[in-house]
Amino acid sequence: MKQSTTIQLIITTGILLLIGTTYGVNHVPNQTKTISKQTLNIGTNTPIETMDSNLYTSHEAYEALHATMIGLYSHNAKNQVIPAISDNHPQKSHTGLTYVFTLRKFKWSNGDTVRAQDFVYAWRRQVDPKTNSRNASRLDFIKNAAAVRTGSKPVTQLGIKALDSQHLQIKLSAPTPYLTQLLSDATTLPINQRFAEKLGTQYGDSATHVLSDGPYAISGWSGSKDKNWAFIKNNQYRFNDRVKVDRVAFQVIHSAQKNDPLI
Repeated sequence: MKQSTTIQLIITTGILLLIGTTYGVNHVPNQTKTISKQTLNIGTNTPIETMDSNLYTSHEAYEALHATMIGLYSHNAKNQVIPAISDNHPQKSHTGLTYVFTLRKFKWSNGDTVRAQDFVYAWRRQVDPKTNSRNASRLDFIKNAAAVRTGSKPVTQLGIKALDSQHLQIKLSAPTPYLTQLLSDATTLPINQRFAEKLGTQYGDSATHVLSDGPYAISGWSGSKDKNWAFIKNNQYRFNDRVKVDRVAFQVIHSAQKNDPLI
């Protein structure tokens, strides 16, 4: 759709110039989208189910997570994998099964520094059977992930370790030539451990119960039934001076069905 493609180009080239994630809107039907000053207005037909990267199941939530969160790797406007929090110079063992990533300095929207421990926490939580994540199997490239998610081993046996706050060790279940692609997925995003543990099961259920480490933070979103929300510029983002649109406002509008009287 020409109109949707135009908006995607606006977002990917005008908003996220360097390593910001691309928020694709090709799934949005032909609906009104306008730009006023520093605000981009978009009409969509589906609300966001959750902002918990361990629990999302819908495409809309996946896109929202990629617009507000960033992990070790990300994608540029050409959908090419590029380094994000990783400095892109991991130490690799001779077997190709162990990597140590050095983290560049990124901050959460509350000012906390993104730590290696935040990756460990998020990934352990993802495969923990108690979380009941439908995406847990997508971490099976990590050593012991399959055994952990099926309850055969404790989460502490997952092949991920914070050597210190800036160095993250990952052990793989097998050599993985497409590792950076996997590490750019929403399932491998970090979660601020201190913040999430305070909230418990409320984490990710509203705008005030989630933190962003990407170019935008979500605002005005009260939960899965909300029809209005916005992405606002995250001033804590490492490259916030290159984010050219201050606010992206969304409104869920009626999508015509075949049994509607006007169809």
